[in-house]
Parts: sequence; structure tokens; C-alpha cells
Amino acid sequence: MAYENIEELIKKIKVLELQIEQCDTIRHKLEKSETSLAQAQRIARMGNWDWDIVTNDLHWSDEIFRIFGLDPEEFEPTYKAFLHTIHPDDKDSVLKAVERALAQEEDYHVEHRIILPDGTIRVVLEQGKVYLDEQKNSSRMIGTVQDITEQKAMETELRQSEERFRTVANTAVDAIIIADAKGTILFWNIAASKIFAYSQDEVIGKPASILMPRHYVEKHERGMKNYHQTGESDYLGNILEFEGTRKDGSEFPLELAVSSWTNGGERFFTAIIRDSTIRKELEKELIHLATRDGLTDLFNRSSFNTKFAKEIERALRYDKPLSLVILDIDNFKLLNDTYGHPAGDAFLQATAQVILDNIRNIDIAARLGGEEFVLILPETMMDSAMNMAERLRQQMESKTVEYNNMGLSKTISVGVASLSESYNTFDTLLKAADDALYVAKRKGKNCIACANND
Repeated sequence: MAYENIEELIKKIKVLELQIEQCDTIRHKLEKSETSLAQAQRIARMGNWDWDIVTNDLHWSDEIFRIFGLDPEEFEPTYKAFLHTIHPDDKDSVLKAVERALAQEEDYHVEHRIILPDGTIRVVLEQGKVYLDEQKNSSRMIGTVQDITEQKAMETELRQSEERFRTVANTAVDAIIIADAKGTILFWNIAASKIFAYSQDEVIGKPASILMPRHYVEKHERGMKNYHQTGESDYLGNILEFEGTRKDGSEFPLELAVSSWTNGGERFFTAIIRDSTIRKELEKELIHLATRDGLTDLFNRSSFNTKFAKEIERALRYDKPLSLVILDIDNFKLLNDTYGHPAGDAFLQATAQVILDNIRNIDIAARLGGEEFVLILPETMMDSAMNMAERLRQQMESKTVEYNNMGLSKTISVGVASLSESYNTFDTLLKAADDALYVAKRKGKNCIACANND
């Protein structure tokens, strides 16, 4: 009997040892789990808390003490003590968040600042959930505290950076437009509104193609598709000249510079656009001033030289006829001396108009200087050139220019020459027409003369 009792005792001891071993294993796992949780909380800078609302007992994890800069050996966490750590300007919002949670209106969620013992200010995010007792009263709240100081600092820096960008962009005289990979407009500065006449609300979320003439849209879409497939584009990194379309449908010239960049794995495009309407008009005006006679608006001597040389080259290359007509107002100096230079200017302008009324689109009329004019007649034989000269002579002979209640009349003398074996260069053809003009002058003026062709 005693033997059996001993055996039973041994069995019980072994069972007990096994249970102790199992408890040790569970304890080790629990300690390991708690260590892992503490490490995870430290990495995430997030601690957990448990508040018994009935007893007002508050438990903080080690990470919360670190976040708040407090020593768990010296600081006893209570709800009242917690409130003392909150920045005075944020305390009211925290109290209201707690009240709403306890009233079961919503879960506890609030961002606020805390003041550490050394005066450092940090920002935390608190989240929690209220649990009810059997009487449906709030009895317990469990939640987390996360240090989001660095995150808020980055958000603030990002916001300030965006504000700086917007400030700079909205003071720029050029349009600055940002679009996503699909060409959808995401950003639109004030200058863009002035240039295209769209408000920001009217274009955000719309395709950039609304800013293009229709004949550009298909090319734009092909270019976007090719860029996404190959990463290559003729547009990026270059300043290009295109046409844009305003809200009212009118088209205008512009200069465009496009860059591509990525953020968060997404591709974006920034376009800087300058309305070149004024520049184009100034360029056109400068070209006009450089190529036209200021009084008659015919081509000037310099333009005549350039165009005449090109027409001779073209006529010789394609074996086409070419004629030159030079005319001079007879006794023009007497008109100036008698009635003054303004009267002479009026007569020069009237003569230019007679010339313009009689020439074709392909003909070129220029004022060589003084009272001398010249006509380049492409694809024109001598007979047709003589007919043109005679028509001009007759119209000028019957022309009366009204000036200060006076009628001014003058005739013209005309010299004509055509491209031939003898006159097949700039100088020889011009001299032939000029010589013919002086023959007409010597004949008594108010007549035409032609150069003798081989």
C-alpha cells in the first residue's frame, strides 16, 4: 500500500514538473512576445495604454514613457497627470475628444502636442476605443499613442514648399501647367489663366489637349503614347514654338518648354508656356521695317536686291522668262521745289498705289530711291512687260493727285528689259533696264523704251 502511494506521488510530481515546464515555456514565449511588441512599438514610436474608467487606473507601455520623456520609476500615469503633459493650446480639443468617446458618439481620435520635462514639444496621434459594462456604461478605454512629430514636420515642410512653389508660380509671367501621365491638368497658375482665359476651376481635371488647336491634338496623343513606350520625346528639354487655343477658340503663337519628372512612382509633366504674340508682332514689324520703304510701303532697295537675285536664279534654273521694269517720275524735282516735299511724298504714295493696282501676286514692286521704282515680273516675256509699262504710263498720265485743294499731275518714263543671253545676270539685266529708262528720258519723257535683246 505504501509502495502504491509512493508511485502515485512520483507520478504527480512528474505531472507537476511537466506543468511547471509548460508554464516556463509559456512565460518565455510571453516574455519574447512582450519584447517583440516593445521593439515594434519603439520602431513605430507607438505605445499602448489601458484606462480603467471606473477605478481611474491608467496603464502605459514603456514606449509611451519614452515618447513623453518620463521615467516610469518616477512618474505614475493617471488621467489627470496625462492632462498636465498636454500643450495648453491643445488641451481643450483633447478633453472634447475624450468626452465624445465616453458619450459613445465616436471613437477616440485626436492629434495634439505634448510638452516634455525638458520643454521639448512633440506631436502625438492618439486613438482609442471605449468598452461598455453590462449596464452599457463606459467602463474602459484602450488605445495607442504614436509620436508623429517627424511626420508632421515633413507635412509642414511639404506644405510650406508647396506654398512657396505656388507663390513663385503665381508671380511668374509665364504659364506653368502640371499634368499627370495621361495629360490631365493638375496645376494651373495665374499667368495660365491670363494667357488662355480659362479659370483654374475650368481646367483642373481636364485634358491638356483643350489648350491645343485641333490639328495638334492627334500629334500630341501619338507623342504621349510614344514617350510612354520608349521614354523618348522630341519635346522634352527643348524650347519649341507652337500654337495654343484660348477659351474663345482663338489661336495664338506660343513658346513651350516641357519637362518630365516622377514622384511616388508616378510620372508628371511640367509645361512652361509664354505667349509670343507680341514678340511675333514685333518681329513681323521689324521685318517689315527692314524690308519695306517707309513712305510707300513697297519693298526697299535691299529687299529688291535679294528678291531680284533669287528670281534670276529661278528663271535660269527652270528656263523661265523674266522681265524688269524701271520707272521714274518726270520732273519730280520741280514738283518738290514748287509745292514742297509733303506734296512730293503724296505723289510718290499715289504712284506706288497705281503700281500695286496693276501688278499680279507673283510680281514684286520696290522703290529704289527718290522717284525711281522697279517691278520684277516673273514668267513674263518682253511683249507682256511692255504692255504693263504702257498701262502704267497711261494711268499716270491721266492721274491727278489731290493735295491741299490742288491737283498734282506728273508723267513717268519707263525702261524695260528681259532676261536673255546678253542680260542674264543681276548687274547686266538691271543695267539694261536702267539704260532703257534713260533712252525714254532722252526721247522727251512720258514714254517707254526697251533694251535690245539678242
